Amino acid sequence: MNQLNNQQAAFVSFLELQHGPTGRANLAELRRAATDPLSDFRDLRILGQHLPEGTDREFDTYRLTAALFALYATKFWDRSSYLKLPRFSDETKRRSLGASLRQLRNSISVGQESLDLRFSALLDAPAEDLAVPLRNVIQRIATADKRIPVDFYRLLNDLLHWNADEARRRWARDYWQAAGGGFAGADAETTEISNQTNV
Repeated sequence: MNQLNNQQAAFVSFLELQHGPTGRANLAELRRAATDPLSDFRDLRILGQHLPEGTDREFDTYRLTAALFALYATKFWDRSSYLKLPRFSDETKRRSLGASLRQLRNSISVGQESLDLRFSALLDAPAEDLAVPLRNVIQRIATADKRIPVDFYRLLNDLLHWNADEARRRWARDYWQAAGGGFAGADAETTEISNQTNV
């Protein structure tokens, strides 16, 4: 399994620590860039010093993750402009986006087949075509009635290793095995969410 490195962890921590009026403004700017996350470079003012010096693909993947985070975080501000993101009950385990989408699927009574099709198309997409389908599913999660956690640490790592198939295999397993009903015990564990405040 691909392990998160310190640079990836520091980047997501930077995103999660966007608080107060400045943080709110930063995430609003990242949300605007999310309409075309790879061609709109307004985000570099906020992200520049936190981006890796690796390949163009790494550079773009970090930027895409930031845009997705900004879309997701929109509804999780408290009255004091502090981000209170939902968390999986066991934060020691990294969860794929498949697990989050499974929770979304289980929380809706209409549109499950449509979500299944979107998820299948997402798994088939090459790395360079992920921006739009990812934006669509993150917006679905963000606007759900239920508070659904997304592990952005795992998401960043998975996107960086998308072409190796391991990430896609994990997403498919997390989504389809539990969605089929044969893994209710495991699903019950991951659907517990604690509304912890980020520190």
